[in-house]
Amino acid sequence: MRSLVTFVTLMVFVPGISWLCSRYLKCKPLRRDINLARGGTLFFIFGSLCLAMINSQTLVVVGFCLSALGSAIPMLCRAVIMVLLRGHRSGFLLGLLAIAEVLGMLVCQLLLGWLFDVGLRAWAGLPFGVAFLLVLFIGVPAWAIRLSRMQQEGDKHERVIQRQRGSQMRDLHSKWW
Repeated sequence: MRSLVTFVTLMVFVPGISWLCSRYLKCKPLRRDINLARGGTLFFIFGSLCLAMINSQTLVVVGFCLSALGSAIPMLCRAVIMVLLRGHRSGFLLGLLAIAEVLGMLVCQLLLGWLFDVGLRAWAGLPFGVAFLLVLFIGVPAWAIRLSRMQQEGDKHERVIQRQRGSQMRDLHSKWW
């Protein structure tokens, strides 16, 4: 179930919402990606909270679906970082992020496995409660990002550069043909 919701989120929801925000709301790409990352953290937080309250099967299913809706957070955060860096040392940073992600998954898998053992004896929602706290810790930077006026207008500057390049290419094409 979680895999299906994650697949639909990554292949349908995120691209669809991104397209709607760009097309109808006229959101700039950086603002759109930040808002999508923030929304994903909210889904993940509420999903983890539902899983921590493991009283009924309905809460478990709702929790898995909500947390799967937040599965695009790493991809969106990478997109925001790349836009903010504008390509400076991006390969190095993406390599560091990949290493940190793999190490984080390894540590969390071991920690959650141990917490499941403890939770089976004490409280079954213990690993999900810890996951909720981790998501809160990870989600705070997505909400802490404040864009300067220059960064918000950076998209306008990029469009001007692209128009200039386009006119140069048209001039070059008309000169030769």
